[in-house]
Amino acid sequence: MSVILREERRSELPLIAFTTLVPAAEGVCLCALAGMGASALAEGGAFDLAGLGALAALAWVLTSIGMAASVAHLAKPLRAPRSLANLRSSWLSREIAAVSVFWALLLAWLAACALGRTVLAVAANLLAVAAGAALLVVVALAYRVSPRPAWCGSEGLAELWACALGAGPAASFALAGGDPMPLAASCAFVAVSLGGLAVDVWSHRARRRRLQAIAPRSDERVSLTLARYAHLWPCVRRLWAAEGACCVVFAAAVALAGVGVHGVVVAALAAAAAAGQLCVHAQHRNLFYELPVQVRWAAKLRK
Repeated sequence: MSVILREERRSELPLIAFTTLVPAAEGVCLCALAGMGASALAEGGAFDLAGLGALAALAWVLTSIGMAASVAHLAKPLRAPRSLANLRSSWLSREIAAVSVFWALLLAWLAACALGRTVLAVAANLLAVAAGAALLVVVALAYRVSPRPAWCGSEGLAELWACALGAGPAASFALAGGDPMPLAASCAFVAVSLGGLAVDVWSHRARRRRLQAIAPRSDERVSLTLARYAHLWPCVRRLWAAEGACCVVFAAAVALAGVGVHGVVVAALAAAAAAGQLCVHAQHRNLFYELPVQVRWAAKLRK
């Protein structure tokens, strides 16, 4: 027999901040890399190091805030370095190591841009993108624990990438001051943002299908989780609508830049879209933490 536990939840705001801001930083890194590629094709290899430096600074700040929030979530923050002692067996230790490497590469990228070292800046950006992708995988695997079947699928990783794809383009475009882009690049940025929405829709639907498939042969946690999911589903739909609205605002900003509207107006629209994306994905992460149902098993002793 199982009994639903009275859930006195700790505030998950620090983890929400970490799992929202770090993917957004990875999205900014990807956009910077794409921007360098487009620049190389259009201008014969000339790079705007000042613009790249601004993107590097944004990614570094986002990651730093996320790391600080994550450390604050620990019961004893000053002992955080000791978490690295279990790299061979603990995904949490691997997460701390991975985010530290990502943070260091972002700092190296920022320093290379500040010093005017183009080759080093490009190399650091490439390495940061790779490290960020590995970090998202590690973060997703850290949450795969059997007592919480809602977290044990590939949907967790998909939702982290949805944040990167949704927030990265809008934040990067806003920081660039709303400067017009080539048509192909504009379409690509908007398509990536819409891709983040598509990934979010897929992830929630895939999680429900997976839980429904395993419910007949699983314990009560799965059925209870499905019941909670059904209760939260209207909120999920509202978040999809809000995310779609952010994509529309971002597309409008890109289109206005293309027809010569003043950069301040365009940048403000893009910044609003980026802020909206971050808020929406923070709510998605809140739902992620709200979804599992904790139960306790009580065995009847034989006399």
